[in-house]
Amino acid sequence: MEYNQPTKAPCPVCNSPVHGRIDKRFCTLQCKNKHHYYSGRVNKPMTTEVNRRLIRNLTILEGIMQFNGNYMQVHQISLEKHGFNFESITGVQLDRSKIIYECYHFTYTLTKDRMVHIRRIKKSEGNVPGFYERWRIEFPEDKKTSLDKERNSFKNRFTSG
Repeated sequence: MEYNQPTKAPCPVCNSPVHGRIDKRFCTLQCKNKHHYYSGRVNKPMTTEVNRRLIRNLTILEGIMQFNGNYMQVHQISLEKHGFNFESITGVQLDRSKIIYECYHFTYTLTKDRMVHIRRIKKSEGNVPGFYERWRIEFPEDKKTSLDKERNSFKNRFTSG
């Protein structure tokens, strides 16, 4: 086969013949760019949502583990109450008879009594002032969340007087 003969498959964007190398897929650079642009638009909403959930999980784990060293045990309901999504993970391992879930630099296991055993694999690099204070105040189950406090103060500002 010569170099300039058309390949067997036509361009997937415009169906015109593709000339050049045997493994060439698009007839022009414009068709190639158009294909990648639209394929990115198809996948972006799904990947954005998955990343949002993963970052939310990471934020919760970072916040509650800041004051508890490298290991902590907490009830599953406590994490769910703060928006932790147990279906969004970055990895999973099987160790003997237990399943170890990964979320970036944290691992956790679930027990039958709905306790979550969280372990930090690696200390995070950045420290944002004020970030961890929220979790120190908010995480105990017997206290209202800071969001509820903000809502109540907002209501009181406009309803009193």
